[in-house]
Amino acid sequence: MFWLQTKRIRAMKCLSFKYAKLRLFILTILGLVFFCLNSGEAQDAVPGAATLVSPAGTITDITPEYTWSAESNSTRYYLWVDDSTGNRITQWYTAEQAGCAGGTSQCSVTPSIELVEGSGTWWIQTWNDSGYGPWSDPKNFSLECAQLGMPVLDSPFGITRVSTPT
Repeated sequence: MFWLQTKRIRAMKCLSFKYAKLRLFILTILGLVFFCLNSGEAQDAVPGAATLVSPAGTITDITPEYTWSAESNSTRYYLWVDDSTGNRITQWYTAEQAGCAGGTSQCSVTPSIELVEGSGTWWIQTWNDSGYGPWSDPKNFSLECAQLGMPVLDSPFGITRVSTPT
């Protein structure tokens, strides 16, 4: 009788162990299926690269307006500008700050940082909650400041008797 009870207990332990493995396997499969079904639901894709518009070519404004095409799912834009002295501007802007929150128009910003005369290049990197988008292709420009001529004295003119003219 003892022998029969021992065999029954061993069989039950073995059977419950096999069922525990089967339950774990089924729960793992169900978890993977649930994860796969829900993983792409709330996530946006990483935004694409912005297309730069201006400045390009020769410019004369030391604080130019930077304009680029909006990316439909980008929520932030990183502006990087190099001038003839090296890196000059590195600044994040929200889509709202750049005037393109809908993602269907052009974005533009005018930083107050003055550029130095000479060659320059600028880029934009996109971003949203899913991650960083690629950098845009670079856009080159050349800043040429107007040359000032010699000052012309126009006052006082002629002979004056005042020792401190205005």
